[in-house]
Amino acid sequence: MKHLLLGATALTLCAGFSSAAHADFTLNILHINDFHSRFDPITDSDSNCDAETDAAGECFGGIARLKTIIDDTRAKYADGNSLLLSAGDNFQGSLYYTTYKSKVVSDFFNQMGFDVVATGNHEFDDGPEEFMKFIDAAEFPIIGGNFDVTRDPNLAGKIKGSFVVEVGGE
Repeated sequence: MKHLLLGATALTLCAGFSSAAHADFTLNILHINDFHSRFDPITDSDSNCDAETDAAGECFGGIARLKTIIDDTRAKYADGNSLLLSAGDNFQGSLYYTTYKSKVVSDFFNQMGFDVVATGNHEFDDGPEEFMKFIDAAEFPIIGGNFDVTRDPNLAGKIKGSFVVEVGGE
């Protein structure tokens, strides 16, 4: 009987807290991952898309489409309660990256207004020096986990494990 009463009391307390904690707040999370510097549209076989295939509607992705959908989605949520996140692996995968390295990624990501960008394994492909250029150029926080950069004097202390973002007063 004691267990039954304790269980009922716990349920009553939880019900009281859940209704008191409930608020009218919606957070809209927009995110990308494994972008791999795909600034141009690609086909379903992950190859570059030519003009004819693109005109036929058989291509997807690319920075123009990505920027458009992000801007349209942010406008849809006019309350401003949205976050734009990247889960990493933004480097490699295209001639843009081969030619311009992290600069092209940071330039576009800054323009798109990312709130937080995570570090993927490909961000280290060209060594810590190139990743440091990205960090220095970024106008957004960069987070990371599952790696240790404490022995690299340039990267030590530059990448946080987490980052708290205030959105809409929350």
